[in-house]
Amino acid sequence: MSEQSVVQPADASAGARGEQLRGIARTRCERWIGSVANSGAAARTRGGAVGARRLVEGKVEAMLAARCPADAARRWLLDAITAWAPLAVVFLPRPPATQLPGVSGVLSVHAQEVLEKEYAHVIASAPSPGRAIELLAAEAQQLELQIEIAEAAHRMFCEDASDGSPEWIGPFRDMSLAMAEYLHRQALGIEQRLSDAVAMSYSTQIARLQRDGRGALSHQRGA
Repeated sequence: MSEQSVVQPADASAGARGEQLRGIARTRCERWIGSVANSGAAARTRGGAVGARRLVEGKVEAMLAARCPADAARRWLLDAITAWAPLAVVFLPRPPATQLPGVSGVLSVHAQEVLEKEYAHVIASAPSPGRAIELLAAEAQQLELQIEIAEAAHRMFCEDASDGSPEWIGPFRDMSLAMAEYLHRQALGIEQRLSDAVAMSYSTQIARLQRDGRGALSHQRGA
């Protein structure tokens, strides 16, 4: 039976859900490490493939150990998308697709400039600018893995919450990408693909989704 076909009963214990999530995380992590597209990223993760596994395992265990795993799953997903978007629009070999305007798919041609202006600390710790770009691309790919597992955790632990719908994830992801490109273009002083008014609207909606996502389940828990 595939991991996708496993249906968790509504009254399943947190322990059973935790074991299921651990299994999903192991499967997806091994698949990610074994993928040709991600093999370089796995090698560049601190500690290599072993480090990549430990990082994912640590994230999963921290989420499961939280007083409210549903809260922790949503927070993990929000944080992972927020960290991933600025890297993804510049450093990923294949820019992510989005349903919203503002992501050109061509910002990678400015990768060297973005690196110098915004990631000087990475240049300082890498043997060359090219290596620094590879490290940032690897970080983006590793965050994609975290997002995939965090989404599975969100479905598993938030499914029985009144505000546990995953419908916010796609818009939050797309607006985060668009705003990341907007801010990179602003830093570089190059032509924008978004108007300031649209960017302000996206920024406001992102802040609301972050606030609601971090606070709604906590409020429900304390009710």
